[in-house]
Amino acid sequence: LKNNLIIEKDSIFTADSKGSIIKFSKDGKIIWQKNIYNRKEKRKIKNFSLAVSNNNIYVFDNLGKHYALSLKDGKTVWLKKNRNPFNSQVKILNNKIIVIDGDNKMICISKIDGKKIWEIETQKPFIKTKKKLSLILYDDFAVFSNTLGDINKVDLNTGEIIWFAPTQNTLIPNTTNFLEISDLVYANNNIIFSNNFSEIYSIDSQTGILNWKKNIKSTLRPVVIDNMIFTISDDGFLIVLNMKGEIIRSNYLLKKFKSKEVKKILIQGFLIASNNIYITTNLGHILVCSVNNGKVESIKKVSQSRLSEPYIVNNKLYILKRNSVIILD
Repeated sequence: LKNNLIIEKDSIFTADSKGSIIKFSKDGKIIWQKNIYNRKEKRKIKNFSLAVSNNNIYVFDNLGKHYALSLKDGKTVWLKKNRNPFNSQVKILNNKIIVIDGDNKMICISKIDGKKIWEIETQKPFIKTKKKLSLILYDDFAVFSNTLGDINKVDLNTGEIIWFAPTQNTLIPNTTNFLEISDLVYANNNIIFSNNFSEIYSIDSQTGILNWKKNIKSTLRPVVIDNMIFTISDDGFLIVLNMKGEIIRSNYLLKKFKSKEVKKILIQGFLIASNNIYITTNLGHILVCSVNNGKVESIKKVSQSRLSEPYIVNNKLYILKRNSVIILD
């Protein structure tokens, strides 16, 4: 469900569990649907990464296939196959597509024809992760995380690593097994992220030097507003820090749930808009709480199944659940 919803002008794009890329109108009507996979491949499809640029949508999957489809009619523009699966976000700058494969290689691909321009190798993983690796672009640079917890900064013009910052001791066997890192956030010349090993970091984007590290367990993307960092811990606390890493406030979000339900709840994602924080869960809840005091103001049950992280476009809330899209005012 993660990162598989794109809202572009008057259209919505997503992928279903059988490998179809679907374009919807804003009122929910299917405009086109495209599937390039044979029957055997459809059984192996597990995840996609999508990106839209100009007149095409670009698709990368866990089979190593990557292709471009026309936004207008879904026709195939180009189709390529990589030796390794892809398991990262996809970002586009000018005519370059940046993605990471299952061996922790950053690959730069031409948006025009899908051909590889350059690639950068980092240390291969011991265990493949299910969580998509995070990738951010700013100026002419890319910063990405690999499965071992290394944060790398790359010059997009030359394909050279400028710095890398290890966050885990890879000399000790099994220390990075099952490591999950949140999406990276670039703010105020810092890289902010956290992991499931109870660590939240701030790293200087120019030098790769650690600014600070605190004890917070979360795999959710932090949100930075002005000089405040918002995150939600795995045990249900909304935590606000300043850019120095000092905790300003902590609020427990699950007070209104019964103890049996609390044990099953996982926060799937959150965003901040109009002085509210919108939070989704694996049990189909949407929580709305105040940015100012962190108190939960409403809880709405919209599904019996897991929800994706929320998206807001033009005052509408978009959420994925299994093979459908929920749109709320």
